[in-house]
Amino acid sequence: MHPKLSLAQAAGSDAGKSAAGKKMRGLMVDAGRVPETMNYYKRVIEFCADWELNTLQFRLADDQGSAMRFTSVPDLVTHENAFTADQLKTLVEYGQQHGVELLPELESFGHTGYITRSPKYAHLLDRDSTGDSVEFTGIIPVDPESLQLFQKLYREVSGLPICVSSRRLR
Repeated sequence: MHPKLSLAQAAGSDAGKSAAGKKMRGLMVDAGRVPETMNYYKRVIEFCADWELNTLQFRLADDQGSAMRFTSVPDLVTHENAFTADQLKTLVEYGQQHGVELLPELESFGHTGYITRSPKYAHLLDRDSTGDSVEFTGIIPVDPESLQLFQKLYREVSGLPICVSSRRLR
């Protein structure tokens, strides 16, 4: 540990609890928008551990694409270097070794370009009454196909060790 104040000590933060019952202190990485290498995320985990941060919120998808290769819905817009379930398992284990839990975040109903930019799901893009797409890239929340799609995505993410470890999905 570095001979400096922890971020929690410096900020006096006390919001939330981790799955282990500890106060949740952490960072968020936006892998869905700006995917990085596995080594980069390992360095972020090391940084968290050095600063006594115990949670890394990991955004898996955003308008720009998905940082996870979904097997249940393979037709999404996926980043070229998106992670497989096995790679994410390795990252979760690395975090656990350093006392850092990964908290997965999957954009739902808004910021869903990773779904609606796919030709297979373009018809689910929420549009205004003129038929134009609104600036906000949302999916039609009441369409049964949207709900079935999210059911598949949630099931796949919740089955990863990333969720088993933290017992939470944002």
